[in-house]
Amino acid sequence: ESRVLYAANAAPRARLEVTYQEKGVEKPTKVTRDLMPVAVGVPSVRRAVVTADRVRELQVDLAPATDADAARAVDVIDQLAEFHKAGLFRRELSYSRVDQLAFSFALRDAKARRVVEFTGEEPASLVRAGDPPSGGTGATPARDALVKWDHVIGPDEAESLVKSLGAFPAIKAYRAGQSYRGREVSVMEITLPTPSEQISVTKYTAYKPTIFITGRQHANEVSSTSHILRLAEKLATDPQYAAMLKKINVILHPVENPDGAAMAYELQKLTPTHMLHAGRYSALGQDVGGASTLLPESQVRGRVWREWLPDIYLNPHGYPSHEWVQQFAGYVPPGFRAYLSSRGWYTQLSGLRDPRYPEISHATDALRDSIAQALTADPKIKALNLAHQDRYRRWAFGFAPFVYGQEIYEDTAIYYTDPETGEPRGNRRAPGAQRGDVPLARQAMAQWPQVTFNIGMTEAPDETAQGVWLGLVTEMGFSFLKAHLEFLERGAYTRDLVEEGAARDGVSRTWVRTRPVKPAARR
Repeated sequence: ESRVLYAANAAPRARLEVTYQEKGVEKPTKVTRDLMPVAVGVPSVRRAVVTADRVRELQVDLAPATDADAARAVDVIDQLAEFHKAGLFRRELSYSRVDQLAFSFALRDAKARRVVEFTGEEPASLVRAGDPPSGGTGATPARDALVKWDHVIGPDEAESLVKSLGAFPAIKAYRAGQSYRGREVSVMEITLPTPSEQISVTKYTAYKPTIFITGRQHANEVSSTSHILRLAEKLATDPQYAAMLKKINVILHPVENPDGAAMAYELQKLTPTHMLHAGRYSALGQDVGGASTLLPESQVRGRVWREWLPDIYLNPHGYPSHEWVQQFAGYVPPGFRAYLSSRGWYTQLSGLRDPRYPEISHATDALRDSIAQALTADPKIKALNLAHQDRYRRWAFGFAPFVYGQEIYEDTAIYYTDPETGEPRGNRRAPGAQRGDVPLARQAMAQWPQVTFNIGMTEAPDETAQGVWLGLVTEMGFSFLKAHLEFLERGAYTRDLVEEGAARDGVSRTWVRTRPVKPAARR
């Protein structure tokens, strides 16, 4: 007699625990085995047999580090085939209109080949597309905005909006992951419309600059979801915005922290004038921005970045919208005891300052101009910022300038230079692949400035903002996003074709796009 319990508790790595008791033995025996991943390298598709309506075979080449890893990988594929025959895990490695997957494993002296056939079942579609909104699906000016700015958008409404926006030809929306509590995390890829179901991300981002924007890392900073979704709607429906897609790709991730957003959304119904730090973080109280192994939603950002390798990454944030938090107030979390500011708006820039890459400094300088122009173009936004800057200058910066720094550029609060030297901030050297004899992983996007030259953020007074005030701070965030899109659209770049010999008398042809995008004024 046996009893099997599948606990599926979240843990940094998978583990199997078996407890059994032998007849006549007083104490049970417990056996624990860590389920280690099989190292097979980066899979690559080397061969595809395609007909008009289906893929007959995809050959996937794997490169295990050792013969032992290769043998383990072969065993896994063989075991999956046996499971399929037994009616188990039939959706694993089984895809509609793909007759079979052929896996090739490189061994020291030979090659192993295993085939997984379509079982007749496939995973649920990751595509997020619903019925077209009223007014059709073409790029025509919307009569009435689909995305409203007069209320806090909760995670359920955000997913519903993503589904509706996915009906537009320019938007490919899909489920990129799930949160710790099982809520869906969606991403939208916005490019020139294409009839193809599949696109080459490598080709898209090699041919045109890409911007990647994440919202709602901190769930009570509510305006980022609103202006990110409105940007998607504009790119899909407004011809002036849709024209930008001829020059750029836009990747949007409107709610990074859906568990925290659900909590913050319910709390703001009860206390709409509170800042609600309780809804700031994830279901486990961790920040989702830390790529936690316990929070699947925190893995999405890095995965999307690695897929698209964007030129610019933006992560809009916020701070209290209802009051000026005083020191020693007693009720704020430890990390916010000295967080002082009035209701205003600011951002910061800190590009690479390596003399070997002067073009990155030039691009960052020009981006500052683009942001300032966008934030001062709207009279309401400019008036708000000027009032905030005057108040902060009198009651904070004027008393202790090296504690409460203030830097104003073209009537816009952009922190960009060192307060003592006046020199632009940023690394003086590009991160190296190794320090001494120790190789570095370089897993964070900030460690690749030659790829993503700008990682931008904002601080808007939007923590549980409501009504007219929410609309105003959302407009500020939208202007910030638009400034970056216009910088990339108006900028200049070149593509170079590199041809070289390849194996078996072949030829390798590689397109390389120069980075960063050069400012329009420097063409």
